[in-house]
Amino acid sequence: MKPTNQDILRLFFRLPAPDKDAPRETRFELPAVSDKKMKRIQKFLKHFYYQDEKEVYTATDKLYGTLPENRFFKEEFMLAEIADLFVQRKLKVEKVAENIQAWLDDELIDFDMLAYGDKHAVVINLYSTIESNEIDEFVDDLVKFKTFFKEYANHKVVGAIGVLDISAENLKYAFSKGLYVLKKNGEFVTIVNKKTFKPTTW
Repeated sequence: MKPTNQDILRLFFRLPAPDKDAPRETRFELPAVSDKKMKRIQKFLKHFYYQDEKEVYTATDKLYGTLPENRFFKEEFMLAEIADLFVQRKLKVEKVAENIQAWLDDELIDFDMLAYGDKHAVVINLYSTIESNEIDEFVDDLVKFKTFFKEYANHKVVGAIGVLDISAENLKYAFSKGLYVLKKNGEFVTIVNKKTFKPTTW
């Protein structure tokens, strides 16, 4: 019998299995996660097909890592390359952190990557594809970034999205919001924006 989505989510969040006599569809409370991450989990589950129970255990141990955008952008060599790209854009970043999150008054905010130095911080979210509403959500989170991450209060903060595929319309929309756009170019990452691009600073 194939596992249900709830079985998979239990594994992902390492929740105890339900009583063996309880219906498989028994509901349970999920740990607090942001709407963005929950959407990504749901999207992943929708398109993933499991052959057997063993494959479920293998996949859920690395659920975020198996998302296609994470596989590409989060390789060790790629992290250093991303930092170098922004240095070329006159943004002095020296370190890259992954999966950063903070809580404030019971609200959680999280981002996929952060490239930072003494004066600049580049906040990056990763997407397989992206729509205008997701761009708006990311910008809304960027507006709140310094409120949640007070240690960057004196930094010049800019935003970037890493995408595997984006329409011309949404690419133009991202530019209009002052965001850098990272894309795959062969085996490398490039910044799509022109050299004359002026990012929005938060």
